[in-house]
Amino acid sequence: MLAASSLRGPGWLASALRRFCLALCLTPWAMVLAADVPSREPIVIDRALSIADDGTRFPIGATAKTVPLPDHWDKSYPGHDGAVWYRASSSLSAQAVPDELFGLYVERVCSNLQVHLNGYLIFGGGRSSEVARNCARPQLLTLPQALLRPGDNLVDLRVQGYSLAHVGSIQAAGGISKIEVDAITEVQQ
Repeated sequence: MLAASSLRGPGWLASALRRFCLALCLTPWAMVLAADVPSREPIVIDRALSIADDGTRFPIGATAKTVPLPDHWDKSYPGHDGAVWYRASSSLSAQAVPDELFGLYVERVCSNLQVHLNGYLIFGGGRSSEVARNCARPQLLTLPQALLRPGDNLVDLRVQGYSLAHVGSIQAAGGISKIEVDAITEVQQ
């Protein structure tokens, strides 16, 4: 029967010690790299300018009011059927814009949503002439990097919906939740 040391060959102990020492030296770095790096907070939009208007763009020059988000039309626009525009801005750092893919998350919007970023239409969820029942479907949109700019970015949201009197349930009445903007990997979690 052969001894275990003869199976390993000459220098096996020195090789094992080198691997052990290397592992000891790298362990602190591995722990640092594996640690959860605290993520920055998402941009939460909880106020917006708002105006009831069926136009295809946010109406410039019309008197808009500031509403808190979430906004429920039974409070802000009682009895209103049609479209309500919301205008908000979010600020992105110059370092974040070229390196990250950003997303816009709307947990609840009832019913159809259309989104313009810095004046460009980037999303339309349903035809504006028909109101789909998208109230229970959160919306996650990728914000095109080519349209984002360092500093303020203007977001216009057109929500088409019905008043509480026409749907019979607050969950199906017109309105919108708070809006979050963050790196797409963070928003998806």
